[in-house]
Amino acid sequence: MSRLEGRAKPILAPLIGGRGEFLSSEQQFIAATWATKTAIVVEATLSVNADNFTLDEAGIVMRQDRPPASANVLIAAVVGWIPPLHYSAAKAAMYVNRNPVCKFHFHNVQIGALVFQVVRRIPPPADYGALRRFPVPREIELPFDVASYIFPPYDRCEWPPKKPLDWQGLEGIGTRNIDMPEDWHLENPAQHPGDAT
Repeated sequence: MSRLEGRAKPILAPLIGGRGEFLSSEQQFIAATWATKTAIVVEATLSVNADNFTLDEAGIVMRQDRPPASANVLIAAVVGWIPPLHYSAAKAAMYVNRNPVCKFHFHNVQIGALVFQVVRRIPPPADYGALRRFPVPREIELPFDVASYIFPPYDRCEWPPKKPLDWQGLEGIGTRNIDMPEDWHLENPAQHPGDAT
């Protein structure tokens, strides 16, 4: 993990300070791995839950030096009156015809102007080892001008996106603007078939 920190620091430092950059696919890969490692560590520190990142997923980050295929990672920017460091997490369950299909976890890591969102699907896609983006319902997809995917990486990624977030916008993408109920158990049926709740 210390090697990852060393590789990530020169990539992340300018972004944290708000300096615009173009990230190569290799830089995106390193940044996404760092963000995923951070989400795994913070989640394990804050809660013990059956839906937390598994040891297998953490092992992929540690041994293969990449995020697991159960995760997508996005990058965004925040401006204005912001704390130096912030972490939040939210869960959403997707139902089709009142039957649970999967859950999505949104891990949000903000450091200075830099924002990462690690999206994790439970259960993971069938092609668990693939390095391609898994779909999320269009109702909770983020606009491309607000956040860019960096895992799986593209050839090149411009940062910041065209529409940096303010603090309220950051809180909105933290939950994908879903009204989060007090109780996030799957037993609670969705109000409408096909909804993410």
